[in-house]
Amino acid sequence: MLDPEATEIYRELARLLFEQGEWDYAFEILSELEDSALYIDLGRELFADGNIEAAFEVFEEAVWQDPEATEVYREVARLLFEYGEWDLAIEVLYEGVDANPSDPALRLNLAQALVVADYWEQAVPELEWLIQYEPDMAEPHAYLGAYLAIEVEDLEGARAEIDRALSIDPESPEAHFAQGVFFWQLGNLRLARQELRQAQLSPRAPPLLVRRIQIILERLDQEDAETP
Repeated sequence: MLDPEATEIYRELARLLFEQGEWDYAFEILSELEDSALYIDLGRELFADGNIEAAFEVFEEAVWQDPEATEVYREVARLLFEYGEWDLAIEVLYEGVDANPSDPALRLNLAQALVVADYWEQAVPELEWLIQYEPDMAEPHAYLGAYLAIEVEDLEGARAEIDRALSIDPESPEAHFAQGVFFWQLGNLRLARQELRQAQLSPRAPPLLVRRIQIILERLDQEDAETP
């Protein structure tokens, strides 16, 4: 294992080689590093510098070296979402879950991404897995409640799941999101906005969920404008 000072030198040298297009040499340098966190940091730097292709090559190498490095999958997906590549981001999260099937945090990331992308049917198996193996996690109950309200129109089932989420974590932004769409389905736009804004403004709200909420709030405004 390299000492910290040498590790930083190797990482910086690899970054410069990537910038110069010397990918083979860069990966040869990186082969001396055995810490996936360093790959993540380098990938972030390359991405921020606009060297997108090199960034993803670094992340791919990190996953190849350590398929159980769940943070790599999450980071790659996050950057792909920022880049507008939603389907590709979801594909990366599926790969992460396939490599780490018992990791609840990664499954939650996948379920959340599917919900936000409006792939509700694909999200349901992930939510059911989480509820089975992590019954005291609020988020899957909340998302399942939102699914039942929006897609199935099972308001009784939705109410039960949302109440369960709120009983586990009364401040859960996911639970208040679900509560908001529940009231939306009931036609109570005032309460829907109140719950959705509470979720959107929560410091715990995942960025993807914040985006989803903004889309719904804009639809509510449109509904108001079309009401005589």
